[in-house]
Amino acid sequence: MVSITKTMVAMTYLLTNRKEEAEAMFKESKESDPKLPEKSPPAFAAWHLLSGNSDQTFAFLDKAYETRDPWLRS
Repeated sequence: MVSITKTMVAMTYLLTNRKEEAEAMFKESKESDPKLPEKSPPAFAAWHLLSGNSDQTFAFLDKAYETRDPWLRS
């Protein structure tokens, strides 16, 4: 499974109150592609938003803005 897909599945687990599975899937996602946070800051911002970590949410949103990430354009 592609790393970003694992991140999205992890977020789905969070939304369905499956926190342990979510954290395990998120960890697996980051381990399979250590550069993933750099490649997809909006996905990591969403993860941290759902996890309740507002500082990390804004840090990843700032990265997305700085790199002009296409996910921010809509």
